[in-house]
Amino acid sequence: MGMNELRVDSTLVVVPWTDPIVDEVGFDVFSRYAEMFWLPIMGPSALWIMRRIVMGFAEFPGGYEMDTQEIALAVGLSFTQGANCPFTRALRRCQWFGAAQSVQGGLAVRIKLPPVSRRQIQRFPISLKQSLAAWPVESTDHQQLVERAKLVASALITTGDDSDLLESRLTRIGIPVGIAARVAGDLTGSMIAGSATARSSP
Repeated sequence: MGMNELRVDSTLVVVPWTDPIVDEVGFDVFSRYAEMFWLPIMGPSALWIMRRIVMGFAEFPGGYEMDTQEIALAVGLSFTQGANCPFTRALRRCQWFGAAQSVQGGLAVRIKLPPVSRRQIQRFPISLKQSLAAWPVESTDHQQLVERAKLVASALITTGDDSDLLESRLTRIGIPVGIAARVAGDLTGSMIAGSATARSSP
């Protein structure tokens, strides 16, 4: 199914696009990196649509049927049937820049964005090029991921999610395995240890 054949009806099936390389070296769609360097490439509407879709993967890890009008309104766009509506154009930008791809019956969306390419950087203003050149390899993104993992994990436990599934649920929305394991371990460990320490404290 080619890019121009993406049919956007009142509902659209979206699934996570798993890409072992990009998932390892890429940047969370909610990260500062995405906001600084992908936003000027994709445009704000496309980035926010991606974020909304990825949020849904926390609840439906295998994918889900998205209400296109609801998502469009949530990011401030109108949705009408046809190729030229602002929502469809923004979704096509996601495809155009390799952040999403058509699959049988729907759309696969990246949970992580790859590092921006040299060709994409050429159109950046000088200040942004300098920011990118100075971008630390181990940036604050790591801490942001830890915080996000904690928030999502806490929400999942609060809604009665099985703590054994925490780690896999976190990795499915793009939290690196190491962080997911640690956060899940810390949370379930503190829940189990909570009562034990209360009894054994002097």
